[in-house]
Amino acid sequence: MSIFPKSFRLDRVAACAAAVAITAGLQLTSISVPPVLGSDASKEAEEAGSEPNGQFVGRLVLEALPDGRNLRLLEPFEYVDPHGHSWKVPAGTEVDGASIPSPLWSFVGGPFSGKYRSASVIHDHYCAEEHLRKIYRWESVHKVFLDAMLTSGVDAAKANVMYAAVYQFGPRWEHCPGCKSGQGPKVYQNEFDQEAWDRLRERVEQDGVTADDIPEIARDLDDAD
Repeated sequence: MSIFPKSFRLDRVAACAAAVAITAGLQLTSISVPPVLGSDASKEAEEAGSEPNGQFVGRLVLEALPDGRNLRLLEPFEYVDPHGHSWKVPAGTEVDGASIPSPLWSFVGGPFSGKYRSASVIHDHYCAEEHLRKIYRWESVHKVFLDAMLTSGVDAAKANVMYAAVYQFGPRWEHCPGCKSGQGPKVYQNEFDQEAWDRLRERVEQDGVTADDIPEIARDLDDAD
């Protein structure tokens, strides 16, 4: 059976257009010029009293661009996951938060707000770049979003729900490391459905459910559609 449900659709353009709402979460002052933001997520997690799960390397310094949609990294940023694998985002990279479906932003509080910010940048970059999609499976990219959230000090229960959300409604792509440039891998995305989202949250928030259970829960929802 294919891993891609019948309800998949290519939806990144719509998500990018919706990302104009991001800048509202970045306005830390009343001035009209968007500020530059910096954060050290691992330090934030330590100060919050949570045990780091992985490690961020460098500062996350973001500049809001004049288009009112994209952000640019002014310094290189890196996440080392719990297995020691490095996920690097080079300086100059532009991100837009589209790897988290826009209907979920009300739950997140915006993909670049609060403790989600660092995890969102890593996730966005590895979902968006074609050459990285040829290397990494979509399941691994969504899993690193969970790991990075935990490192940032996001509550484990809420991190599990957000991981389930991007696993079910975030980008997916075929695994084809031999694909030529411009010819793949094809990107698919589950169409967001409020009823499906409610069912997903209800199951993930049950007692005893862990992150390891989430792929199976998502497959159950795919089969039910």
